[in-house]
Amino acid sequence: MSHDWKRDIDSIPLPSSLRERSLRGIAQAQAEIEDESVQVETSREVTGGSRRRSRAFVALAACVAVLLLALASLQPSVRAALTRVVQFIPGFGIVKEEDKARDRYVLEHPVTIRLEDDEITITGMLVEENNVYISMAGNNPGQKPETIAVRNEAGEVYTIKTGMSTWSSHQWVADYWHEGSLDIGAETVMLTLGALHHPDIAIPLAKAESAASYAELGETMTRNGVMITAVAAHDGARGRITLVSTVPQGMSVIDYGLSGLTDGRRISLIGPEGMSYELEKEPALTAPTRVFYFDLNPSLDGAYTLEIPEINVKYSDSASFTVPTETAEQLNITFDLAGFPVTITRTVRIGDNLLRIYTDLHGDAEAARLLHFFNLAGRGFGAKLNDRTGAMEYIELGIERNEKSIKLKAEDPQVLVRGPWTFRLDADRYFRMKEE
Repeated sequence: MSHDWKRDIDSIPLPSSLRERSLRGIAQAQAEIEDESVQVETSREVTGGSRRRSRAFVALAACVAVLLLALASLQPSVRAALTRVVQFIPGFGIVKEEDKARDRYVLEHPVTIRLEDDEITITGMLVEENNVYISMAGNNPGQKPETIAVRNEAGEVYTIKTGMSTWSSHQWVADYWHEGSLDIGAETVMLTLGALHHPDIAIPLAKAESAASYAELGETMTRNGVMITAVAAHDGARGRITLVSTVPQGMSVIDYGLSGLTDGRRISLIGPEGMSYELEKEPALTAPTRVFYFDLNPSLDGAYTLEIPEINVKYSDSASFTVPTETAEQLNITFDLAGFPVTITRTVRIGDNLLRIYTDLHGDAEAARLLHFFNLAGRGFGAKLNDRTGAMEYIELGIERNEKSIKLKAEDPQVLVRGPWTFRLDADRYFRMKEE
């Protein structure tokens, strides 16, 4: 693939943080969205566009204070593991972390409906106290239902409308949500897909299980401050792997090794027999891709090995800088993004309306973390990446003919975090159909 690439800021997929906020409640999500603008890059060819007690208690209070300080000094993920329970939500690829377990009902395995001119898969359903969410995908955009009717075992019917959706000529993905209490629990509900002429679909719900830690959800590994858990299960003749992670505050994962920024190294799965297995991505509205399927070989014993050589993360940080709009061969404009130095080394004016800005991201190809890209707030731009490290070498953007200088704001720095994260997924434990 060419490393001269463009990004269309208006066509970037929605980040996973948006969906996760919506799964915490629509009203809360909307309030957060108003205060935050978000961008995610999912392709290399793009355009650029978050402390008087009596003496009898003094010693005890001092001990408690020390303990609280110790807890406060821990990484967020460690504090969470010590003080919270976790619930994995299949189909949405998220983990709920809370002080105590709450009753939630989920669709444990996808349900596929075959129509005459489409195949629709209900990839996830989540029922909470005051919210219901459904995620679906299909092949024919013309068959995407605008509403879904949900009927519980008492015969009560609720209508749920589309929340977010996206489509292309051959595929569509949509999320549906309802804010408010519905009388739905661990039971089979019936779905009617809008105006489609198809019998009602039975959706079996199960109570979401709680765990004390991510490690109880699946194989877990930490590298360079990022903990990833591979939640593995079988789905009929296929294996399903969902990747969930905990990261430091202000960082979010935007790619689990699919982009192959460094020498094409990508996420891979090797079977017990030593053969490579193709990973099929589950269609989803949000980045990163976190749910993968593969064809199981039921005759094999042993373990499948999943390896993620590197991941791409985004930091919530920004910095402003000003550059001349004329050619300047020796510049030394340095600023900091998420603890990484960035230097503007020179500019080249190309014609009347184009400016090329050369960048030095001071990257080490073998470093544990490598800054390789950042966005420009409110600007469309193109960029060239280094063939080996994937780091930005220069950016190009349009300018006004009579501008003498231009102030820009670098934001959302993207950093490559090295692994590898290697998971040994035992076939008998994770991928065998258990007899009742």
